[in-house]
Amino acid sequence: MGELPRLLLLHGFLSTSANWGPLRAALGTDADCLALDLPGYGSTPAPRGDYTLAAVVDALRPVVEREQPDYILGHSMGSIVALALAGAMPSAFKRVGLAGFPLFRDVEDGRDMVRRSRGRVVSTFLEHPEAAHIACLLLDRTRPVWLPAARRMRPGEPDSVLAPKFHHRRAGHIGAQAGIVFCGRVEQLAREVHVPVVALHGDCDRTASLRRARAIAGANGWDLEVVPGANHELVVEQPEVAARWVRERLFAPSADLMNSAAG
Repeated sequence: MGELPRLLLLHGFLSTSANWGPLRAALGTDADCLALDLPGYGSTPAPRGDYTLAAVVDALRPVVEREQPDYILGHSMGSIVALALAGAMPSAFKRVGLAGFPLFRDVEDGRDMVRRSRGRVVSTFLEHPEAAHIACLLLDRTRPVWLPAARRMRPGEPDSVLAPKFHHRRAGHIGAQAGIVFCGRVEQLAREVHVPVVALHGDCDRTASLRRARAIAGANGWDLEVVPGANHELVVEQPEVAARWVRERLFAPSADLMNSAAG
């Protein structure tokens, strides 16, 4: 039996590597997974200086060189980092996977889209990042108080995903929001990736626009699968669906992927 495919997993904004727990369990022995806390999240310190996409890529380079993953999969903000890393290290990965990838032209565009799709509360959270981060610090320190309510509100997410949700540093919150989520560089990054890209998106995703996802996938020849009824947390709430997609599309032989795109 050959070696297992090595898969590097990058989580999204205000999340941690724990988000990948359900998918890793669903993949079982079909992949050798490495789930990282991005800089400023969980146990990983923030980069020195400004929190930029380039700084995050530089922080991840040694990990990629040491671990030599075959594939990379990013969720939400992590998908932007995955594109940037694949562009900066063109021979590192066989294929790039994007789940629920957001495409905002700039900060104002992002806040406007979130305001229309997620409502005033979430929009206000994004418009006042300093206050929002203070709230995250308080929530991180009071998990036993809010965790029971969170279980009822987010029944699709296990405690292992919910509990560390607010465990990040100021740079990982404020810096990542401006420097990555709303950086406005996704279209440029897409053009700089020269290995196959496969994408997974829920048709009920209220955070990342499916219309924009279809447009950028079509413009760059990406293999895009849309899951009916799935939202932005597809990789957490429907891990079996995500695992099937990883096996069939992300790990697919190149000929199979080309035939799928042609069809």
